[in-house]
Amino acid sequence: MKDRRKTPQKTTFKPKPLSIEQRNAIALLILGKTDQETADMVGVSRETVWSWRREHLVFQSELEQASGY
Repeated sequence: MKDRRKTPQKTTFKPKPLSIEQRNAIALLILGKTDQETADMVGVSRETVWSWRREHLVFQSELEQASGY
C-alpha cells in the first residue's frame, strides 16, 4: 500500500522588488550623495536609508552591483 500523505512543499524565497524610492536612492548613493542628502531627495528619513543599507538584502545587493564591487 502506498503512503498517500502529502509531502510538504519547499518554500521558495521571493523578495519583493525594490520600490521607486529605493532605486532612486541607489542611483544617488553611487553618485556619492550622503544618506541625508539621499533621504531628502527621495522623500524618506535618513534612518530609512541607513536601514536599507544595513538590513535590506536586496537593496544591499543592488547597491553593490551598481557600485561595481
